[in-house]
Amino acid sequence: MSHTFSFDFAILNLKSKIKGSHSLPWILVFTTTIWHRWKWRCISTFNPDYEPSPNSHHIILQFAKEWFDINKMVNGKLAREEQRDHLLGRLFAYGALAQSGRLAEEWVSDGNTPLIKEFTRLLIALASNKRHLQEPACSVILDLIEKLHSEVLLNHGIHECFEGAIEVGNPDALLLALKIREKVSADSARFGKLLPDPFSPNKIFSADHLASLPNCLKELTFCQPRVHNVWPVLVNILLPDRVLQAEDAMSVSNSLRKHKKNWNSSFSVEEIAKNFQCFCEVIIEGSLLPSSHDRKHLAFDVLLLLLPCLHASFIPISLSAKLVQCMIDVLSTKDSWLYKVVQHFPKNLSDWVENNDVRRVSVIVALQKHSNDKFDCITLTKTVKDLMADFRTESGCMLNMFVDESHASEEPSDESQTNR
Repeated sequence: MSHTFSFDFAILNLKSKIKGSHSLPWILVFTTTIWHRWKWRCISTFNPDYEPSPNSHHIILQFAKEWFDINKMVNGKLAREEQRDHLLGRLFAYGALAQSGRLAEEWVSDGNTPLIKEFTRLLIALASNKRHLQEPACSVILDLIEKLHSEVLLNHGIHECFEGAIEVGNPDALLLALKIREKVSADSARFGKLLPDPFSPNKIFSADHLASLPNCLKELTFCQPRVHNVWPVLVNILLPDRVLQAEDAMSVSNSLRKHKKNWNSSFSVEEIAKNFQCFCEVIIEGSLLPSSHDRKHLAFDVLLLLLPCLHASFIPISLSAKLVQCMIDVLSTKDSWLYKVVQHFPKNLSDWVENNDVRRVSVIVALQKHSNDKFDCITLTKTVKDLMADFRTESGCMLNMFVDESHASEEPSDESQTNR
């Protein structure tokens, strides 16, 4: 069967809505035939040494428009499930086009080609259909960026992604802006309000700029239990390098001074601490914790993402009064929707402090300080007790003298951060 025949047969079946056309295998077949037809058309326009012909980009552009017209024609006639799979099929094929490298070759052969702008427009239009399509569409654009200079996309319609992204809460636009800005020193104004102007990594986590981002970051609950890709990017900027871990408070202090430049060439330890505090206060405590159960869940997911990069000196900031209060309220009510999520968090803390008494002390002090020394008793857990039992040093074991759970009240706290 020729590529042309198989493609036309696929289009015919899509138009007639044959039974089973909405299934994933059908979408994969449909996408494959599209890819083969595109590849066949392109190769047929090249000479034996594979140099692109002057009009080859028009052939690909015509194909993209043809496909878009087909979508408009049939989409209104499909059932909801069929519409979903039809959109996914288009997304798969767009990804194949981006990864093939042909778009980059077209731009090299003709810097004024309209193909890239048209492709970007179609991809943005596809992403606007459904929330769950935005992140994979962003990934397709990032694949294209790997093969093109980022400046090319900024000049070919990608700026449309950034318009109004803050107001509507588009986290994928934020991810795209950060990724592009990482590769090219473009004017921050081209990214709307997503990035500080003038730009510097330090200003991303200023209180003023963070105050504009909650709309974007609060919407990231839609992909749970997976963590959205924008969070690791933000964490890498917020905590750019690890500080060497030390076994006691004195060596920690020396390590911070000795490896100050290893955090980031432009950040001081004080600046990183200030940025981290702003992030926790504005995003974690000010935006996620006071909101819905899903967003509380997201707050703990983000903290788990931060944990491997944290120095012990940052624990008093991350395990704040509001966070510990939320843990207490949830753990003291086993029928809470968040119970298993929060129950998992102390276990991760225990794994993180293993063989490091400096971390262990920081966690114990934070939990006890914000619970009036009654964390275990209120939550009906053995979190602090287990942490105390694993001290490795003589000075650490002496802390047992300052923790007394025997007479603690079993009443839950009055203040509640959790909607029940």
